[in-house]
Amino acid sequence: MLTYIRHIYDGKREASNKPDVFVPTPLPHQDVVRYSCIQNEEQLIYTWGKQNLPKNFESAHSPQRWTIIYMIDGELVCGTEILQTGDYIIIPSACSHTFRSNNDEAYFYWCTTNDEYLVNILKLCGYSGKEIVKGHTEGGKAIADIFDRTLYHFPKECDERIYFMSSFTALFSFLSTAKNDEQMQKVSEQLFNRCLSHIESAYGNVSVDYLAKRYFISRRYLYAMFKEYKNMSPIDHILSVRMKAADKFLTTTDFSVSHIAELTGYSDYNHFTRAYKKYFGVLPSKRRKNAKNDASEQIGE
Repeated sequence: MLTYIRHIYDGKREASNKPDVFVPTPLPHQDVVRYSCIQNEEQLIYTWGKQNLPKNFESAHSPQRWTIIYMIDGELVCGTEILQTGDYIIIPSACSHTFRSNNDEAYFYWCTTNDEYLVNILKLCGYSGKEIVKGHTEGGKAIADIFDRTLYHFPKECDERIYFMSSFTALFSFLSTAKNDEQMQKVSEQLFNRCLSHIESAYGNVSVDYLAKRYFISRRYLYAMFKEYKNMSPIDHILSVRMKAADKFLTTTDFSVSHIAELTGYSDYNHFTRAYKKYFGVLPSKRRKNAKNDASEQIGE
């Protein structure tokens, strides 16, 4: 469920399933988009906000979710850390914290999540889950674009969880420069190995678009990973797995050729036989016959 919330610091709060609550106002306020659903019998939550904190204001938080705060303007005291323009802070779910503005209003973006997939990425990148991490980045415009798009221009028809995950990942790509290349490499390698395992377990019966959607990455990034780790395109690797699986089925089982074609992702029998012949230089039926003859000769010997 998607909820839009406008909170003005005079006690007024409005919530709607449409962004019509986000009307212009000069008053210090907070705009929030909150997404929640039930995932594996637990409540999955994403919250994205833009906050204009009044002068000399303090608020305590214990969200039980990972939180990222990016400072736009002014000065914000977060726990023992002082945040100024361009500073960001990453707060693990186990850490409670307080916000405090001083003599000026504080402007900042923030987002939270308890999504296990993204939490694991944060941990793989070296965030222990026990310590608050502070950093600084000059990517202010790009970060503002990610937050404003997520808050104020949410697509009318999309998979909400995938959209929030992609926004979180895009945001983290700017903040991850505080971590070293080796840690980011671990994330990339793990993701690549997951893709390989999935292709193998499905006998190649997957598409590039399916993999990109399943692992919340772009086609371009998927191609880049295969180029880096395997020096080939994902399409070529998928074809290789399909053909090797088909050949094994032909030579070790009594499955019909049409069933083997279906198992390896071909809905059209003729398409499968043409692809197999192009790859191995022989028709599937001929390959099976040759394999049986070879087996009979070995038994005769």
